[in-house]
Amino acid sequence: MSEILPFWSSKQFESYDGIALATTNKKISYYDLNLMVQDYVDFLQNLDLKNQLAFLPMEMNIQSIVKYLACLRASIVPFLMPSSTDKNLLQNLLKTYQPALVFGLNSLEDIHINNTNISMSRLPENLALLLSTSGSTGSSKLVKLSYENLYENAKSIKEYLKIQPHDIAHCSLPLSYSYGLSVLNTHLQSGGCVFLSDLTPFSKRYYDELIEENITSISGVPFFYQMLNRTGFFEKDLPSVKVMTQAGGKLGDKLVQKFSDHANSHKIKLFVMYGQTEATARISYVPPHLLDQKIGSIGIPIPKGKLSLSDDGELIYYGPNVMLGYAENIHDLHKKNNTINQLFTGDLARVDKNGYYFITGRIKRFLKLAGTRYGLDEIETYVENKFNNSCIATGKDDKLTIVVLNLEADSDSIISQLQDKFSINRHFIKIILVDDLVMTANGKKNYAFYREYYNGS
Repeated sequence: MSEILPFWSSKQFESYDGIALATTNKKISYYDLNLMVQDYVDFLQNLDLKNQLAFLPMEMNIQSIVKYLACLRASIVPFLMPSSTDKNLLQNLLKTYQPALVFGLNSLEDIHINNTNISMSRLPENLALLLSTSGSTGSSKLVKLSYENLYENAKSIKEYLKIQPHDIAHCSLPLSYSYGLSVLNTHLQSGGCVFLSDLTPFSKRYYDELIEENITSISGVPFFYQMLNRTGFFEKDLPSVKVMTQAGGKLGDKLVQKFSDHANSHKIKLFVMYGQTEATARISYVPPHLLDQKIGSIGIPIPKGKLSLSDDGELIYYGPNVMLGYAENIHDLHKKNNTINQLFTGDLARVDKNGYYFITGRIKRFLKLAGTRYGLDEIETYVENKFNNSCIATGKDDKLTIVVLNLEADSDSIISQLQDKFSINRHFIKIILVDDLVMTANGKKNYAFYREYYNGS
C-alpha cells in the first residue's frame, strides 16, 4: 500500500492521473496542477518568506488555489479572506497583523511585499493557515490551524464520505470559508475533481451545469438547501449526483426529512454534518442509512474524533483537527503553538442511547422575559418546523423578535403558537416579516446584523 501524503504535496499529486480542477472552459490535470504549483513555489522561495504571514484573497478560480497550495508547500502562512473584503476592514486587518506578503487579484506575480516585516522573527513552524471564524473579516480574531490539522481533517472526511478519484464535486462555497475549503482539500486528498462554479440554485443554468459536467456531489449550508427546495430540485433529473452534504448550521427537520426521502428514492447519500472552523472543518456526521432515524441529530464523531458533554451540557470535541488557538493580533501569531486537541464548542447538546448528539442551543443564545430564561435556538427551530418558514430569533431581555422569511406569514398565529408552546406573554413578542434574510458571506444566518439592527447592541 502506497504512503498517504498531505494533499498539497508534490508526491501525492504525482500519484493521481485524473483531472484535479475544472471550470466551464478549463480542465487541469493533477500533473499540470502540480507543475503550476511547483513553479509558483520556486517563485515564492526566491522571496525568502518562509514562515511569514501572507494575506491571500480567495476567488473561485484556479489561480487562487495555486497560490494557496504553493503557500502550504513553501511554508508561507496564508490568511484566506474573501476577495470582496471591505476596504476599511482590510485596512484594519493589515494594521493589526502587518503581513510580510499581500497577494493581489491579477497575475500570479501581482504581489506586494512589506519590507519592514521580512526581517521579523519567523512564525512557528507548525502554523500553516489562518481563517476567520465569521462570514466576513470584520473581526480581527482568527483561527490558527496547523499542517496536521489540515491533513488529519482531510483524511477523516475522505474516509467517511468515501471520496473516490472518479468523483466530481460541485463547489460554489467560498474557498475562504472552512466548509468550502474542506471540499477542495478532501477531493485533492482523494484524487477527485473539484468543479469551481459561481452558480447557485437561483442561477438559470445551475441544474444544467450539474448535468453537463456529470457532477457527483453537491454541498451547501442550510440556505443553499432552502434555495434547492424553492427552485424545483425535487422535480429535476440529476442522474450523476450521488452524494449531498449539508453543514454550516441547522437545517429544519422538515426539510431534512424531505431531502432524506428524496435521497433514499434516488440512491443518493445525504450527509448531515456538524463542524466549526476551530476544528478545521468537520466534527461529526450522520451516516446516511440512519438519517431517517436521527432527524435533528448532528450524528457521531468523525474518524479519530471524540465527543463528550461537560457538566453543564456544553459539547466538547477532541481530535487531531482541533486548532492551535486564536489570534487577535500579530503578537498572538508569534506565540508558541501547543497542540490543544480539545474544543469547547459553545453549543449545548444532549446525547441519546445510541451515542448520537443533538444540539439544543448556544450558550450565549438566551434571553430573559419577565425573569424566565428562553433559548433562542429552540424557539427558532420550533417556528421553522411549525410554519415551514426560515426565520431568525433575536432580541434582548423583555423583547423577543422573530424575523420571518415570508411576507404572507400569519404573525398572529406565530405569536399564539409561541404563547402556547413556551408560555411567553404575547406582549413580549414582536414578529417582523421580510422577503429576504441577511446572510453572511458564507451563506449562514447573520445573527450579528439582526442583533444590532433590531436591538441596538
